[in-house]
Amino acid sequence: MYSEKGLGTTFRIYLPLLDQPLQREQPELSYKTIPKGDETILLVDDDADVRKITELHLNDLGYRVLVADNGKAALSTFKDNREAIQLLITDVIMPKMNGIELYEEIHKLNVYIPAIFMSGYAAEIIEEKTLPIGNVTFLSKPIKTEILLSSVRKMLDSGKSN
Repeated sequence: MYSEKGLGTTFRIYLPLLDQPLQREQPELSYKTIPKGDETILLVDDDADVRKITELHLNDLGYRVLVADNGKAALSTFKDNREAIQLLITDVIMPKMNGIELYEEIHKLNVYIPAIFMSGYAAEIIEEKTLPIGNVTFLSKPIKTEILLSSVRKMLDSGKSN
């Protein structure tokens, strides 16, 4: 370090040379490389913006999306379309009926439906206390589009073995 009153300070930082070639990180998952599908998904979220953008992304990949803004509406939609719906994507915390209660009601009608639970609350709090046993996964909001869409494909593919 060199310092002179009225002129400022100069810092010199010496870093060691890298004696091995730089390893490139794994490429991030690309929206374009995620496999498309034609399955029907029930999407439930009380946030209209989240619902709309998620629906658009799912539609872009070929999925048929049924939407609901709360658990009770979603349960009604499920009952009307139970043979078609192959995946539930739901917010955990919602008015009228939360995502866990919704899953439990749907589970009574269709044991094998996989589910993706989403929440802005800490994953540790949600997972420890509330997630049901079964073919389910949890994603913390905000969720990168690529992560959500790859999780959708993974859950749909895992549900086909049942």
